[in-house]
Amino acid sequence: MYMSAFDMYLFDKALSSRKILSENSFQKMFTKGSSSGYGMGFYVDPGSYNNHGILNGWNVSNSMSHSGKTYVVLFSNIQNNIDSFGKVNNHIYEILNK
Repeated sequence: MYMSAFDMYLFDKALSSRKILSENSFQKMFTKGSSSGYGMGFYVDPGSYNNHGILNGWNVSNSMSHSGKTYVVLFSNIQNNIDSFGKVNNHIYEILNK
């Protein structure tokens, strides 16, 4: 499996612009399904949607604003135990939205 950070950005942009999902499917995917805020693949936060994935040897954090104007994609080759990964994502997101 191969995907660059730019490919992930293009995927996020296609999601947020409804190019690969209908409006109805988008609303279902990005609606909280539990008290944790998790929908269908993304956490739904007040200002953004966030996704986190782990594969053997990889750690990915993916975030986009509800407006579709801000995207943060982080890839790491450290699989687990990155306490600051979410903090780094949030900090970059805050800088981009100033």
